[in-house]
Amino acid sequence: HWEVDDASSAFQQGHGTATTSAARRLSTFMQAEYPRLAILQDARAQLGFQGRLDVQSSGLVLCALSYEAHFVLQLRQDTFSIAREYIVLVHGHLSEDVCELRLPVVAS
Repeated sequence: HWEVDDASSAFQQGHGTATTSAARRLSTFMQAEYPRLAILQDARAQLGFQGRLDVQSSGLVLCALSYEAHFVLQLRQDTFSIAREYIVLVHGHLSEDVCELRLPVVAS
């Protein structure tokens, strides 16, 4: 079970006051995988994290590996221009002629 860092924990981590165990932070994993990427050490850039892609329906977390990618991802989030495509496992039966569903994702 990994915990996603937020901006405040990123800031606290840089000052030695983090409250979450460093061994279980997602930032710790990313820093171990990519030790030479400066953005993953930069609290001002939220350690590269952009947040969850779609809080209500997924656990996907966006993390930039460069400052350029961080800027582009932030711009796209701020202007609501990130396209999302989901693949789902369906229980039950669908008609064979159904190949695409275009419905909003609703939390149950």
